Amino acid sequence: MQFEFINSRSAVAFVESPFSKNFHDRLSTTIEQNLTPKSIEESFPRTDWEFIVKNQSPECIEFRDWISNVFYEVMPVERLSGVPAWEASSYMGQIKLVKCWGSVYNKENYAENHNHLPFTHSFVYYLKVPEESSPLEMEGTTFFVRENLCIFFPAHINHSVPPNKSDGRVIIAGNFNWILS
Repeated sequence: MQFEFINSRSAVAFVESPFSKNFHDRLSTTIEQNLTPKSIEESFPRTDWEFIVKNQSPECIEFRDWISNVFYEVMPVERLSGVPAWEASSYMGQIKLVKCWGSVYNKENYAENHNHLPFTHSFVYYLKVPEESSPLEMEGTTFFVRENLCIFFPAHINHSVPPNKSDGRVIIAGNFNWILS
């Protein structure tokens, strides 16, 4: 696990996954078979926003379990979001994965600068990263990505993906949020 600060209060966490190429291939196929038509606002096809959260395939279940467990390891919250430890610790068990989807970027697909508010934390996980795949850009910092890499970041951080130069870049993205009872 590695952290990099992109501004004075926000850290980005980088985590390598234990998943095999075979697992990636099966999960990528599941995503590619469940893409929705591109909307006018998006330049790339994606699944439903809650596809990975709701899908009961063994791969989606295993991924959900792994991403949630790693998210709690990446904490404390103050490292990712600037929330003081004394304030954040009582809420840790109440942060849950609420949205999680797959996307496929082919040539010329991109993501405009955006953030994931009103959620608290977000991530992007790289299943397939062909040569000449676009990097992830966050507030002036460029991250060159690779397969098996998961990047966690505060949801308020603006980020984008420049036009892709290859076909078949497959990612899973998601958001965590407070679930208060």
